[in-house]
Amino acid sequence: MQKEVLWKAADHVHHFDEDIALLKQLGVRAYRFSIAWSRILPEGSGRVSEQGLMFYHRLIDGLVENGILPIVTLLHDDLPLALARQGGWFNRKTIDAFLVYCRILFEHFGRQVYLWQPIGEQNLQVIAEITAQRHTLSEIFQMNHHLFLAQAGAVKLGRVYGVCGKFSPALNLVEVIAASPDPLDVLAAKQMATIRNWMFLDVAMQGEYSSSDRALLRQLNAEPVWEVQDEALLREGVCDQIAFSTYTSVCVGAWKQSGFQDHTGMKYGFNLPGMFEIVPNPCLKPTEFAAEVDPLGTRLILQEAAQRYQKPIFAILRSLGQEETISEEGKIHDEARIRYLALQFQQMKAAIADGVQLIGICPWSAFDLVSTAEGWKRRYGFVYVGQQQNCRRIPKQSYAWYRGVIAENGRTL
Repeated sequence: MQKEVLWKAADHVHHFDEDIALLKQLGVRAYRFSIAWSRILPEGSGRVSEQGLMFYHRLIDGLVENGILPIVTLLHDDLPLALARQGGWFNRKTIDAFLVYCRILFEHFGRQVYLWQPIGEQNLQVIAEITAQRHTLSEIFQMNHHLFLAQAGAVKLGRVYGVCGKFSPALNLVEVIAASPDPLDVLAAKQMATIRNWMFLDVAMQGEYSSSDRALLRQLNAEPVWEVQDEALLREGVCDQIAFSTYTSVCVGAWKQSGFQDHTGMKYGFNLPGMFEIVPNPCLKPTEFAAEVDPLGTRLILQEAAQRYQKPIFAILRSLGQEETISEEGKIHDEARIRYLALQFQQMKAAIADGVQLIGICPWSAFDLVSTAEGWKRRYGFVYVGQQQNCRRIPKQSYAWYRGVIAENGRTL
């Protein structure tokens, strides 16, 4: 991505009043967004930016005044540069800096935020480090342990401050399917599911690594080093409910060095030499949606998470990314997105019928935004952001469709 594109982004700071009005017209009851740590503490610690705090006060006040519940992610891939230069999450001291940042937010917004999500897609951060091969597995899972402690510390601190909202992780989960009935493939799929999905919910929802989690880390020679207080902190920082993004499944077999890679670049699947590898799923044919999409996988992962943890689930549904242009009539036609979302919503309705306590859905995203993977190449929102038109907002065809879905509570899907 070009630096100047990242710098401008969607300009939410100068359009938030308009954006809130569009959200209200859409009919949503909640809005999920991230607070930028560096906008509150430019150096990661020390001086607090009153200008940054004022922006979030105005945004959150505006949402609440319009009957929209704020869902806040405290950190999502945007660690302040000063802390990154000190080792980032590989440095245990980053936990303390994070909790100082959390304390500021709890003091200012603790009475207004509906749901707090301390760490965004922690498991994808781990997968990114594994695939980058810059660090040993031992170092990576030590970093992961620090993230667990940071999340638990935030939950504990929020309760000390008496915040009104609940807490959840914000993971990315996928249904992991064995490549064949071969027991070796079944074992490989279970191992990936543990290391990719369940370890993260075990710690977030139960306050401890399960015996399976620990055994797998031992096999990888990647058990983290614990300090005396860690066990108690994880138990005291258990989340209230589950939240995760999803939209597909991944097919996994025993390690055979086949060389297949996740062509989407989205880190949904990855290879772990000597243990498992991802393979194409012959039952999922290419679709109009470019990336491999499995709506039934959404239903299956919702079922499994509900059965394992018996907690309410808030789903973050990744929307369809596609290249878009404004028509001569000044409109954006995104019929493919409508078809894609309808398939996903139908499977979510089926999951509810299965007994899943699905309490809400937030499609990602309401507005076009800069993707950390692709910049502005693909757009995901219900509202078009004209990057070359001073970030002009234009509701898409899917905006009108989704407004109808909300008004009918999905009855006609």
